[in-house]
Amino acid sequence: MASLETRERIIATAARLFAQYGYHGVSLRQIAKETGVQASLAQYHFKNKESVFRAVFERCILPINHNRINKLDQLTRHEAEGREISLDEIVRAFVEPTVLVARERGTSGAFYAQLISQITNDPQEHARRISHEFTDPIARHTMAAMKSFFGESDQEILTWCYLFGVSAMLGAISRTGRARLLSGGSCDPDDTERVLSILVPFIAGGMRAVLAAQPKAPGVAKSKRRQTKK
Repeated sequence: MASLETRERIIATAARLFAQYGYHGVSLRQIAKETGVQASLAQYHFKNKESVFRAVFERCILPINHNRINKLDQLTRHEAEGREISLDEIVRAFVEPTVLVARERGTSGAFYAQLISQITNDPQEHARRISHEFTDPIARHTMAAMKSFFGESDQEILTWCYLFGVSAMLGAISRTGRARLLSGGSCDPDDTERVLSILVPFIAGGMRAVLAAQPKAPGVAKSKRRQTKK
């Protein structure tokens, strides 16, 4: 039990340090020191810094991925039963799990915005490995759910729209305090339902606008371009 508790403490400390200083600004020795354990004990649980980072990211993203897949699969079942699914519903299934986890104070999820930004913007191999294992599969799962709105020939547009949607979502969950500052205190980043009520139509509306602005590709069925659907 003590060994498991130590491992959990190391992960929690590492999440805070990686979020604050970035992957390249933290060492395994520093993580051990901040946790209050010997460096050798930290190395017993994690062979190197990358393995700690992977554990931190896994702790943050697995609940998000599980929740998102459940929501998207539920929408797929509804569609199979004959109910039309809106783009807004798919976008909400995409962003809501992340927003909720990012607002869990006292957990590694509170640092998710900073951590995912590091992964997104770092071209080095450790970041690519994390993306390949944890973020690329859920991205493809989400994009598959959006596919019927974009059509088979619109993979380029779908990909860009997804990435722009991720950027908007990260802006919404970032803990910089900028929204509260710019709004003179009227924006409450911890009011998740209010954040979602603005974030979801913002992303979905942008996607519909992009689709509406595209020239119709030859051979793309009209039913494949449901850009006016809300």
